Amino acid sequence: MGTWGHGNLESDYALDELSTRANELLTSLLRRAQRKESREYDEYDHTTLFVEFEIVFALDAHGIMRNGTFPIADLVRALAQDFLAAYDVYMDTSWPERRAKIVETFERFAALCDKYEGHTLLPGPEIKSVPSATKATAAPMSKATASRAARARPATKSKAKPPKAKSKSNAKAKAKA
Repeated sequence: MGTWGHGNLESDYALDELSTRANELLTSLLRRAQRKESREYDEYDHTTLFVEFEIVFALDAHGIMRNGTFPIADLVRALAQDFLAAYDVYMDTSWPERRAKIVETFERFAALCDKYEGHTLLPGPEIKSVPSATKATAAPMSKATASRAARARPATKSKAKPPKAKSKSNAKAKAKA
């Protein structure tokens, strides 16, 4: 391990740093996507959210995001539905071109999540359900995140001994007593 080449990213430390930065970006993006302000087109958070999406896409084009811990794509799709429901309520005029771009962006991100699912042994950043202005909300996120973590962790031997099975004769003797 350690350093295996002359390139800037050919060492364990460089990959650790890339992983840290990728996860910070993904966490920021997911948190911002859940904020009410990001769903309002004329707010700073909305613009910043989509800049973060584009940074993720650009870094992935160079193979850098492979070190990130992505959420499960279905959770991103549920978040997108919730985002769009709140966005639609906020927008007082129809702007189908912008809405289509939002849908396309979330779908590109969900495709990345599909691409990298199972690539890492860590669970993805948690996506919390955010109530929108309508009743369209994402499914409970904590169970799904926990499920992914359970699937991703390698099985380890338990130090605890399993309980001893009771023999039939012991059970019958206790039943008579």
